[in-house]
Amino acid sequence: MQEEFPDPSGAQTQPEIERYYRNVGPGDPAAIRETQGHSLRFILTTVDAVNPKHGRVYLKKPASWGGSTF
Repeated sequence: MQEEFPDPSGAQTQPEIERYYRNVGPGDPAAIRETQGHSLRFILTTVDAVNPKHGRVYLKKPASWGGSTF
């Protein structure tokens, strides 16, 4: 049986996360939060590029599904 840990991102609000990603630049740290079933997983990566005109952030590592553009 796996040990359960609390979600370290649980105290973050959507506006806080949005504010962070609206102000990132290449090389800044990023985290992809994935949930499936009763599992929670984080992929730690960095920002590869940004396109503020289109509201896009491109990450160096992709999510498990869905690509690396958010």
